[in-house]
Amino acid sequence: SGNGGAVSVSAGLTSAAGGIGGGVTVVAGAGVATGGLVSITAGAGSAGIGGAMTLAAGAGGGSFDGGAVSITSGAAGATGASGSVTIASGTTTAGDSGAVKLASGLATSGSGGAVTISVGAADGAVGGILALAGGAGGGANAGGAVTLTSGAGGTTSGGSGAVTIASGATTSGVSGSVTVSTATPSAGTAGGITLSVGSSDSGNGGAVDLLAGATSFNTGTGGAVTISAGAGSGTTGAGGAVAISSGVGTGSTGGDIILNAASGTASGSIILQAASTEVARFDTSGLKVGGSSCATLVKIIRGSISVDASSTTIAAAGEATFTVAVTGASDQDVVLVSPVATDAAITDIIWSAWADSGNVYLRIANTHSSTAYNGSNDWKFVVMNFADGTC
Repeated sequence: SGNGGAVSVSAGLTSAAGGIGGGVTVVAGAGVATGGLVSITAGAGSAGIGGAMTLAAGAGGGSFDGGAVSITSGAAGATGASGSVTIASGTTTAGDSGAVKLASGLATSGSGGAVTISVGAADGAVGGILALAGGAGGGANAGGAVTLTSGAGGTTSGGSGAVTIASGATTSGVSGSVTVSTATPSAGTAGGITLSVGSSDSGNGGAVDLLAGATSFNTGTGGAVTISAGAGSGTTGAGGAVAISSGVGTGSTGGDIILNAASGTASGSIILQAASTEVARFDTSGLKVGGSSCATLVKIIRGSISVDASSTTIAAAGEATFTVAVTGASDQDVVLVSPVATDAAITDIIWSAWADSGNVYLRIANTHSSTAYNGSNDWKFVVMNFADGTC
């Protein structure tokens, strides 16, 4: 009718200076086929909570460390595998199963203890696998999440901890790849992947860097960075869009978008394609539209040229030439000139424009048979400089 009796096994203590307390050793018997089992089980609670089990090392006195706890499987023979170690909570038929927690102790003045999970190295084979997996969800329930979170920073000025995901190094082979992907559902929508930096309230926003690997090999090529939207392979499915957007500047300038083809013995190009066909190319010489062999638009200059025929009119059937100095203009540039639309007399004139080194010229011919042209306005011009092409 009362509580069950307790069993206590303890070694002797010592009060001698430098003495070591007695040990407790539990060893199962050796066997020719299989060694004996050591089983430690807490009591079941037939109508209540099952008994707890605690494995704890002894506390250290004064400035000494506490004792360590080591759980290790048996070593293998000449050709066998070493034993496995399983830490698992029990199963349940109706409630939630118990959690498994690995945690180091709280440090009141020093650094927090580390938790390291590592798999075994292999001297002549492949290293062991480390797998972190959330639990599967039954029926219409979602599967369990996997969360990797660094430690929070102190309340005054300490920064939060970093999270690093990296593959292992190698001396001569290829280092391991890092893959971040969501699963392909048999029916439904695949999950998304979000890479984001937290918001700041006192400093600059954090950056996101995607960097391919460099190489120092004489004939090697640096790694590529590829950003591709998903294909829409259904009968009426559309391909996904790729959107690159800079940040909004609420109280200042919005962020720039910079596309830079790096320099080398020959600098790279920025190539625009539609359906895998080149439609435009930017290189150090300018813009090519239609293909790499097409003419190159080197520069565009826009400005005004003053046309004043109010005091010195252009007589009927006569003409006059106006000139403006334009830095960067050169011989055989393409020049487009546009008059002011409100000039009523423009229906009676024709004009042409050209350039030489440092100047733009506008020639106006009055086609009216009897009335002189006396317009006075600033006309707009556009100068375009092209390098020859063959397409």
